[in-house]
Amino acid sequence: MTILSAGVIGLLAGFSLSIRAGSRAMHLQEAVTIAENQLALSITQAADRLTPSAGSSGQYEWEVAFEDKEGALKEAAVVVAWLERGQEQTFRLSRIFLPLAQDQEAP
Repeated sequence: MTILSAGVIGLLAGFSLSIRAGSRAMHLQEAVTIAENQLALSITQAADRLTPSAGSSGQYEWEVAFEDKEGALKEAAVVVAWLERGQEQTFRLSRIFLPLAQDQEAP
């Protein structure tokens, strides 16, 4: 009986762990999608229109920031944050790019 009880407790602990891992993967995938979308929107702007921005999408908050790099290059970075089990989690995605000229339009 003791062996059976220990087995059931171990099984329940493993099940709980797999649920948490699945939840973490779901949140991370949503954060990646938000970051990719915001990054794609950001790098299609003309150089004079590159301004930091922030917003939210459901339970996720995001921020876009720009940093000057060598020459005319810029780095766009998107940070997505959310709460998971009472703790803040973040995902950061960045890309170095050459902004469009002021008279160019995004494709």
